[in-house]
Amino acid sequence: MTRTSLRHAVFLACALLATGCARAAEWKPAPAPLMTRWARDVRPDRARPEYPRPNAVRREWMSLNGLWQFAFDDANRGRVDGWHTGRDLPQAILVPWTFESALSGIGRGREIHERVWYRRTFQVPRSWQGRSVILHFGAVDWEATVWVNGRELGTHRGGYAPFAFDATPALKPDGPQELVVAVYDPADPKQAGWQPKGKQLGSEGIWYTRTTGIWQTVWMEPLAASHIAGFALEPDLSRGRLTVRCGLNGSGDATLDIGVSRKGRLVASASISSENLNGASSPLVVLGVPNPEPWSPENPALYDVVLTLRQGGRVTDEIRTYCGFRTVGVKDGRITLNGKPYFLRGVLDQGFWPDGVYTAPTDEALRREVEMTKAFGYNLGRKHVKVEDPRWYYHCDRLGLLVAQDMPSSHNLSLPEARRNFSQEWSEVLGTLRNHPCIVLWIPFNENWGDPKEFQDQIVDQTRAADPSRPIIDASGWTQRAKTDIVDIHEYGNDLKRHVIPNPPKPRWIGEYGGVALPVEGHTWVKGWGYQTVKTPGELLAKYRYLTDQINEAPGLSGFVYTQLTDVEQELNGVMTYDRVPKAPPALIAEINRNPPSRAARR
Repeated sequence: MTRTSLRHAVFLACALLATGCARAAEWKPAPAPLMTRWARDVRPDRARPEYPRPNAVRREWMSLNGLWQFAFDDANRGRVDGWHTGRDLPQAILVPWTFESALSGIGRGREIHERVWYRRTFQVPRSWQGRSVILHFGAVDWEATVWVNGRELGTHRGGYAPFAFDATPALKPDGPQELVVAVYDPADPKQAGWQPKGKQLGSEGIWYTRTTGIWQTVWMEPLAASHIAGFALEPDLSRGRLTVRCGLNGSGDATLDIGVSRKGRLVASASISSENLNGASSPLVVLGVPNPEPWSPENPALYDVVLTLRQGGRVTDEIRTYCGFRTVGVKDGRITLNGKPYFLRGVLDQGFWPDGVYTAPTDEALRREVEMTKAFGYNLGRKHVKVEDPRWYYHCDRLGLLVAQDMPSSHNLSLPEARRNFSQEWSEVLGTLRNHPCIVLWIPFNENWGDPKEFQDQIVDQTRAADPSRPIIDASGWTQRAKTDIVDIHEYGNDLKRHVIPNPPKPRWIGEYGGVALPVEGHTWVKGWGYQTVKTPGELLAKYRYLTDQINEAPGLSGFVYTQLTDVEQELNGVMTYDRVPKAPPALIAEINRNPPSRAARR
């Protein structure tokens, strides 16, 4: 990665010189009730500078994060008035943080602005000449229309999946290039185009600050005419093999080489030439991997995979990725990992930040989030009605944290267009996240947010068709139907034993419980609430033990998800504060979590 970092540093320097936005010295975080310790590391010249797609790494790339011009467009005049044709915008914003966040430099989190515009300039490195320039957006909430030099590249709808456009036809031969993005993010569920929003409906009750616009990294990469267009990895632990499906673009004499390594030692390789493709643009290659080491939270064994495309003996594209050999399933009323019953000790993870809202201040903060989750003795994080930054899943893969993945909720699925939007966005999320070994459960709906019921069944079928390798919880908590693989119970009272069935026909877990609030002076966003309230760390530990021991000692349960990892705005029921300070020693909570489940629960 040293060579990658060096080349990226050169490109980033060029980008900063050409930005055309307000000077970096003019930026500072907006006031906020709380900030994390990582906020002090945020600067315009190092705004989330790490590689944004860690499970598909190419050598050459350029970040477009940093200061952009910005404007609200409440009157919807931007397109009519030609904001996409080289006009300066009046404000500055630090991308990839949205205007609602302190780190954006604007910090107007309680305001609703459905239409916003972004503008910046950039320069394409001379070394990229002769190749296509692909413009990537990690995530933009919700509808994004993109122009380069006044030419419209396209529109993407969906706030939780990456998308890209080929900017090459719009580029000038040299000099500064102009990039403009217009965003529409409707706030009223009755409007056409209603979309999945998750918890970002405004800071009140169980809802939090909205996210509008660019909230993940914007970046570019060059691609040769002959390149890898996409890939999927299917590790098979029991058979000791890896299936690689790879999309290819280009024509002529080409060879695809695949190498699989563990700790630097090559364990499998294959090569497929154009003569053997038989006209297929998506070749399938099966590699034998003898005695693969299973991936688990206790031993997150990852295998490095290198995909190299050659044409005429010259490398035209190379992607570095990885995989983990593990299985997850249900058997005899239990959840299994690698063929054996596995007790899930989970925590609800909302993925909000006091300074960045939807966007973590740094990659170190994301990594530390995973490390702290494990330090508390949890082996699973339920990513609750949010799809996270790709770096978070990478850290889960690398450090060994299982993930139960929710789909961000849409709150009015009675509208046909809302159902189409939900289905399309969920399909994109499944395709984006499928290669991560950390993800073991799909949860498309929460509680009763999946109405109408027929649509809930339809989404389960869609999920199973896209990925038959993982169990599905159709609706966590309330309105489950026959197609669910796991019975999911929400219980915020004190009697969790009442949900126990000694020999359940399907696995059962407590998908939400606890919610015990402990306000910590100097570390609260506002005066808040919880489902239950305690006054001291000792009381928190006692209540946590009382509730969690009921699950650990109960026959017939396969796991739990405690609410929650951190406080979020007015919700004060985290085991950490909103600015990520533990409320009790993590080792003491871990001791409670690791209390062996009953023998009956392990059968």
